[in-house]
Amino acid sequence: MRTVLFLQSSHRASNRAELAGALRAGKAFGWNVRVIEYANADNRNPKEDLAAFRKEFRKMAEFWTPIGVIADCGAAPRMFRKNEFSPLPTVFLDRPQPSHGKNSASVADDQNAVATLAAKELLSLGLDSYAFVGFHEPLPWSEERGRIFREIIRQHGKRCESIRMPKPSAQAKARTQLDDFLERLDKPCGLFAANDETAAKIINACIRLKIA
Repeated sequence: MRTVLFLQSSHRASNRAELAGALRAGKAFGWNVRVIEYANADNRNPKEDLAAFRKEFRKMAEFWTPIGVIADCGAAPRMFRKNEFSPLPTVFLDRPQPSHGKNSASVADDQNAVATLAAKELLSLGLDSYAFVGFHEPLPWSEERGRIFREIIRQHGKRCESIRMPKPSAQAKARTQLDDFLERLDKPCGLFAANDETAAKIINACIRLKIA
């Protein structure tokens, strides 16, 4: 049976869904999909473990002699070099670069479509105040969503404040930079959160701060 190596970077729901899609494709095309965990799939530091992972991957590739690689880059989008798995055909998931040459390609969310939809929805409310709260790390998908959203809002002559979500370690404090940010926004405000996780934390903060 032809083997495809699936490199899994995280156990989050979206990453599990990507793996499920690869397994369905494997069933349809007759692939033996083998899962290899790396990066923060088991809470390791990607940079520290990259050399060890490369050595381990070479062993796995020699053992399975795969026909290709699917690399989930959601937790570490810039971890791999563009020719990391050459000459094996490779598909990078959630990596910002559109392509890497004839033997590899990238699949990623359309950040322009996401940010544009958010801007249309919020601008339709006719507000004067808008804001963007990015993911707690400066990951490319979050930074791009924020940039496009701010640009659209400003094109419509409106103000748009922005902040990056405090890191999880800072969120345990009684008061965070996010609290100050939410309280000083002109209300009512149309706020775009980078993702569901960020939105949930913002809603919890607003409830705690008694902000409608």
